[in-house]
Amino acid sequence: MIKKNTIFITARSCGDPGLVSHAQRLGFVFTFPNNVSYECDDGYKLRGFGSRYCQANGTWSGSLPTCEAVFCNPPSDPKNGTVSYSSLKFGSELRYECEPGFNLKDGEGRICSENGTWIGEEPICEGKNVKEFSFMIFLQI
Repeated sequence: MIKKNTIFITARSCGDPGLVSHAQRLGFVFTFPNNVSYECDDGYKLRGFGSRYCQANGTWSGSLPTCEAVFCNPPSDPKNGTVSYSSLKFGSELRYECEPGFNLKDGEGRICSENGTWIGEEPICEGKNVKEFSFMIFLQI
């Protein structure tokens, strides 16, 4: 009678790799040689490495990343006008107004995008009679 040796293999567990605020964790197998990755929610950017690997020694590679809120730079007031806002975070909106005697040209507002830039053209405040005034000067010459 031949006796066969049986080998039992148990997958090496690394345990739960952790959750990241404002992110989704992709992957749910926490044993060697699997990995998990993290994707930040809209309006947040990843800091650190987005994937972690379960290693043969039962530990996760690297460290847990973070997701930081995206902010746009503070805007400057247009000449002869003002800009107002309550936040500079992703999705916030700028509102422009002109001083009396000036009209807003190229829109009233802009929105902070998920990459930290303002969407839309920066408006200008144009004098109400600029066209009429320049036309009058041209005729007088």
